[in-house]
Amino acid sequence: MTRSEQWKSLGVLLVTALAVWQLYPSWRYYSMTPAQREALPATELAQLRKQAIHLGLDLQGGLQLLLEVDKSRLSTAEAADATERAREVIMNRVDQFGVAEPLVQAEGKDRITVQLPGLTDRQRAIDLIGKTALLEFKLVRTPEEQQLLFQRLDGFLAGRAGTAVVDTALARQPLTSLMVDLGAVRVQDLPAAQRLLTTAGIDSIIPVDSELMWGDEDENLSGLTARRLYVMKRTPEMAGGSVATA
Repeated sequence: MTRSEQWKSLGVLLVTALAVWQLYPSWRYYSMTPAQREALPATELAQLRKQAIHLGLDLQGGLQLLLEVDKSRLSTAEAADATERAREVIMNRVDQFGVAEPLVQAEGKDRITVQLPGLTDRQRAIDLIGKTALLEFKLVRTPEEQQLLFQRLDGFLAGRAGTAVVDTALARQPLTSLMVDLGAVRVQDLPAAQRLLTTAGIDSIIPVDSELMWGDEDENLSGLTARRLYVMKRTPEMAGGSVATA
């Protein structure tokens, strides 16, 4: 084998090794069972999902919806950008599914195409995306009231963890240990925090006149991107019917 052929062979080996290294996160992520993904730490799972190749509808299946914007009751001025405003609303709702690489785009003047790769719950998608928007103005509880509720939630969750859990900050304060500020949870810790809030019986700890609501993922706290969990008054102070124009 000549020196030129040796260099070519070495180049092929290096390219092959690089390709295998790049594809490994995708192979690992898509070969895992739901139970294995659930067992991974939230930060590791989020990083693995970010590194994996995002598969579209053609490779992993999913849902595709075609929606039409009803402009019949809108004025000419309101109808001008109604499709774009509806697209933004739908995009915000799609974010709740946690779908990788969703597609929400306008088709013509009054239609919107929605593609949700990997999502199979058709009725849930239709119910969430197609529901009528409701504008409400609610007050946030005071910092003291929020802190008190978070402490009560910690106590409840710690009690549900059982005696087998090692006595660490995470065991004693399952929810607030994930927070970098009052109610603020780092994006990589969101899956863990959201799982805690689905614990059976946790609703009994939240006062009947209050509710928990997540804010947007646009807060920057000391260089960390976080999403804030608010304790809100359940009864709105004002509804959209009181607003004459947006």
